Amino acid sequence: MGGCPLHCYLEKKYEPYAKGLFGSTPDMMFFFSKITGVKYPWPKYDQIVVHDFISHVVKNTTDVVHNENFHQTIGQLVDGNGWEEVIAHELFYHWFGDLVTTDSWGNLMLNKSFASYTLYLWN
Repeated sequence: MGGCPLHCYLEKKYEPYAKGLFGSTPDMMFFFSKITGVKYPWPKYDQIVVHDFISHVVKNTTDVVHNENFHQTIGQLVDGNGWEEVIAHELFYHWFGDLVTTDSWGNLMLNKSFASYTLYLWN
């Protein structure tokens, strides 16, 4: 989006389905930039699917790591991307959570609340 490199990393055998899984990311970035009035604030964005990852997802500034359940095939994507809301939710943390954050751990749920509310706007 706007010159920001977007990458997704997943197992080679799932490469043909990457667009079905992560293809809405540029539209999400545009939408979130529009509703916040701030362009995506980082120099890149990567989405990574890994094996044997005990967490469901971990967001880091400029990337999100998903567990292997994110691997999808055409049969799983035929009725739509069931992970789209998770992808949107994690992406929005790059605005409210990374760019703007709370001043203490006690207020961290504000970040989660904004990311959750954004799903309703995205949908």
